Amino acid sequence: MDPSIPTAMDPSFPTAMDPSIPATDGTCFFFRLSGELRKFIYTFSLTHDAAADDNNSTDNQGGAVEAICDQEQQLSFQTHHGRTPIPAYNNLRPVCRQLRAETNGLFLSLNTLRFRESTTVGQTFLDFLSACPPTQRQHLRRITLTEFLYRNRNDSHSIAANLDAITTFCSAHPTVALTMHIARINLKAPVEHCVAFAMGIQLAMGNLARAPKSLRDSELTLMLYLLMRQTHGSWARYVRGRVQPRNLMLLPREGDVFNGRVLRRRIVESVPVRMLAEREFEGVDGLVEEWGKWYTLGI
Repeated sequence: MDPSIPTAMDPSFPTAMDPSIPATDGTCFFFRLSGELRKFIYTFSLTHDAAADDNNSTDNQGGAVEAICDQEQQLSFQTHHGRTPIPAYNNLRPVCRQLRAETNGLFLSLNTLRFRESTTVGQTFLDFLSACPPTQRQHLRRITLTEFLYRNRNDSHSIAANLDAITTFCSAHPTVALTMHIARINLKAPVEHCVAFAMGIQLAMGNLARAPKSLRDSELTLMLYLLMRQTHGSWARYVRGRVQPRNLMLLPREGDVFNGRVLRRRIVESVPVRMLAEREFEGVDGLVEEWGKWYTLGI
């Protein structure tokens, strides 16, 4: 038997009895299991194979826990408003309360919450935070924001437009690992757009050590200005003193596979990017190497 699977049971558990038959004294057989085994059952019951989907994240945050809370409210309703109390309901109420206490926040802490949209993913996430009570927010552990490819070039600013608020959240919640997949940075888009966008994010996030030297010297060179105009990237501005939180990772479009040979050819074919590579990245190979870091380590 796998030693990692808990098997310990309360010695007082009546093994000869069928647990599906309610006890006459109103006790719950489930709570006679060891706390370790109950936790194992909760984890199995509340964990999704895939990341928990997002669009109705305020509904998802409760899962089975939400149903338990609702059931307790129904029990309360049944025993008030002039109705005759039913002993079975009174026996079940403490069971619901204990289940609620033991599972509160587990769905959020065990699962990765995934927000996926083309134009409003950043705002959807912030709306979720506004609706999520602070007592539940403290259980968050893993969050992923994923942009889809944009149809219109102006549609790809959902994450960028909310960068300040997302950064503030990460700084205030260091136990939450937040990953952002930015659709605009991908190998199929015009390479000058991607390079400018990635460098703009570096600048906006205060990662001056990884930004080109000219940005560290003057914040905005003519080359970057021309590139950013093509990508409508005026949001990417340097804020003195801003530091990217350690628990925030920015990655290219989800599912993209880095291909250095293809990227190198595309850089060579783009005059402004080739000039930028020669000036700031020790040549085309230096920019390809930096691009590989963006794909594997994030921004």
